[in-house]
Amino acid sequence: AQAARRQVGLPDVLTISGEDLEVIGGGLLLNRDTGEVQAVERDPGTIKLENGIGSDLVRVRWYVKGTGAAKVTYTSQKGGTGEKIAVIK
Repeated sequence: AQAARRQVGLPDVLTISGEDLEVIGGGLLLNRDTGEVQAVERDPGTIKLENGIGSDLVRVRWYVKGTGAAKVTYTSQKGGTGEKIAVIK
């Protein structure tokens, strides 16, 4: 939180990728009930979290075209990297 406020370091990043997938859009999910998304302007497959995740819950939504395995990767300068595979049908 301190680093984000002082703009020190790199933002945390969430990415989605897949061999047979095309990312149409994506962004931070602001309201689960209405589905309101703060869309990413460029490169919707990459969502930068300027304030990091910390202990908060962060929800994102991607709109993808295609089927197959989708790899979601979380990268943090201090926290390292985490990956999860999801199957898109």
